[in-house]
Amino acid sequence: MPTFTGNRYPVASGYVNYTAAVKSDGTLVTWGESAVVPAPAISNIVSLCADKQYGFVVKTDGTVQIFGSSPFSWMGADTPPAGLSGVVMADCSDRHTIALKSDGTVVCWGSDGDGQTTVPAGLSGVVYVAASDGGSLAVKSDGTVVGWGTIGSAPAGVDNAVMVSALADFALALNADGTVSAWGTNVWGESTVPAGITSAVSVAAGGAHSLIALADGTVVAFGYAASGQIDVPPGLSDVVAVYAGNSTSMAIKADGSAVMWGDNAKGQSAVPASTEFLVPGDGPLARMIAALNFTFSGEGSHSPTISGDISAGFGFTFSGEGYHDPTISGDISAGFGFTFSGRGFEDWASNLASSQVQEFYTLTITGDPDLAFKISSWQATYRLGSLQGYLQAALPGALGLAEKISDRQTGDLIIHKGYKFANGDERKELLFRSSLNTVRYDRGHQNFTFTLSGNTAGESPQNGLRTLSGIRSINLTNGKFRVRCAIDLFLRPGMTAVIGNDSFAVDSINFYVSASDQFCEVIQ
Repeated sequence: MPTFTGNRYPVASGYVNYTAAVKSDGTLVTWGESAVVPAPAISNIVSLCADKQYGFVVKTDGTVQIFGSSPFSWMGADTPPAGLSGVVMADCSDRHTIALKSDGTVVCWGSDGDGQTTVPAGLSGVVYVAASDGGSLAVKSDGTVVGWGTIGSAPAGVDNAVMVSALADFALALNADGTVSAWGTNVWGESTVPAGITSAVSVAAGGAHSLIALADGTVVAFGYAASGQIDVPPGLSDVVAVYAGNSTSMAIKADGSAVMWGDNAKGQSAVPASTEFLVPGDGPLARMIAALNFTFSGEGSHSPTISGDISAGFGFTFSGEGYHDPTISGDISAGFGFTFSGRGFEDWASNLASSQVQEFYTLTITGDPDLAFKISSWQATYRLGSLQGYLQAALPGALGLAEKISDRQTGDLIIHKGYKFANGDERKELLFRSSLNTVRYDRGHQNFTFTLSGNTAGESPQNGLRTLSGIRSINLTNGKFRVRCAIDLFLRPGMTAVIGNDSFAVDSINFYVSASDQFCEVIQ
């Protein structure tokens, strides 16, 4: 089962004699010949960069951590500024490093012999960065590419880029319309993009060769060929991202596997067997989100659908409160068709102090009209993949509801978690949904209880990181975590759960709620 980063930043990198990559569990792996092979033990990684004998990883908490040391360490390339935080991406050369922060600004450190660390005054709105041997590049949210040092800015006409790649003295830019731009040296044809490229989803610039992954999962390679780095393996498919070393080529596939070709004199192209890698983004489209000039905002709806023709532009904004499963579909006017389905939410609940609210749960039985009740007892299971999830909820004192419930046995069961504020206002968030399969009626001497149960199809994997809170117990059996903790409104199977310095991919979630207690069990 592949694990996605939820972003489009690099998850593999390399230089001459070795390759580095992020495994699906967020740890570092290296192969080839270098002082950093084998890799040091580092976890919670979402992105990385590598160069001669060293590199940086970007961690889930927005910090960077070095592995190895630069042969030009005295120039400071491997010494980031003290207190650096909020980093989402970094790229390094042998003499300098550039980091992109979540606020759209960049920070550079290391040698400035070619002006490569002198960030242009006022630079902001940056969405992607790259480091060449003597220069730095920044893609802005307006699609322009700013460069400093020997690489220089992109030529006129490059004004709708979403990502950029550089290693030596040339660069490739992926444009929002699926085309590719290139500039810089072109001794071996490394900057001559083949005609007809209109569906690119990833680009990589090597020492003197270039790679382009297309939306159909295939790869195009061109430039210097002496080490076989442009000899794409026959039948290669399902590729979502490409990376290039000095004379090596690498493709990450949608299932988390990787294929390499090119120079292998030091084992730098020998991908470790049975290794599953982190996959950048959630498929090729995740790389195109920044290309949409579209804004959606509002609150109070579940599963909103937005469709139509979206004009080409830059900067995608999705804001709102309480949204699950928004669907956005349509066509960019430039001709690039897209369909995007995902989850968007504002985690408003985690900011509430317990003294501010009273918590409650409601059960809704869908029908015409829907029936909704406050309940105090229910159990449910979310599972990943083909296995079904399950929900069971009890409605005490419900004798007068028998006919209404019977009329809705073709409906669904929906659990909301609600919060009642001091001023009487209430706010709810959908937590679980299933079919209504079974209605059981129990009558005692003094009470009547309906027990409603149903199943839900196995969950498709979701992206994102969630830090578990209210930890009650942590069990680790045969390398698998089972954690009991507070209920998280937004945690779903496939996401990465974080507990302290550990993290794991969530396979299933069990909810246990009664009048006296409530918690969930998160299972790897």
